Amino acid sequence: MKLKQIIILSSILSLVGCGSILGPQTKRATQTYQLNDGRDLNQKMGLCKSYTHSSVLYVSAPDVVLPYSDYKIYYSTESYLINSYAYSQWAIPVSGMVHQNMMQSLTNACLFKGVSSNSSIVTADYRLISSVRIIRHEMNTNKDSYKAHLLIFNELINVKDNELIGSFLYDDTKQTDGTPIGFVKSSSDLLSDYDAKLVDWVAKTVAKNPE
Repeated sequence: MKLKQIIILSSILSLVGCGSILGPQTKRATQTYQLNDGRDLNQKMGLCKSYTHSSVLYVSAPDVVLPYSDYKIYYSTESYLINSYAYSQWAIPVSGMVHQNMMQSLTNACLFKGVSSNSSIVTADYRLISSVRIIRHEMNTNKDSYKAHLLIFNELINVKDNELIGSFLYDDTKQTDGTPIGFVKSSSDLLSDYDAKLVDWVAKTVAKNPE
């Protein structure tokens, strides 16, 4: 009987000793980030008084290849190895953030009478298709080197003739630090550069291939 009582008492003491484990735990908060090309584009929306072309451009939401298509923020420390941050993520999937900035940049450029992302309510003259192939934080800790890498492939189609009239590959990196927020800031700078070059490419391509 005494042996049984000792075993029971030992079990109770063990549970009391583990109170910090069984009790409420402080959970580390997940930080949420959003890409923004930093040019305050929202304040300039709808200010066009004239347009370069009377045509309409349909901008498809970018396709994003795996694994970059979800909410996770990815980093790479060596070739062929990709990981995701445990406590940092995107506010919305990459496609939505890139698409939003594309739409704002192309609208503010005043190139087209209409720039739409809804295929069901518009008859477009041109269609822009994009694919985000890489958006990641690349690290070489041995050389204390960190950079953001953004790669987006684009195609412009003449809808009437169903003809591909041009393609544009954006592939660039920007130095940053080893933190998620540093990566987000550098990625936003890359997105700003991409948007500017995208608008320039679209303008030149359409000028060479009028509707």
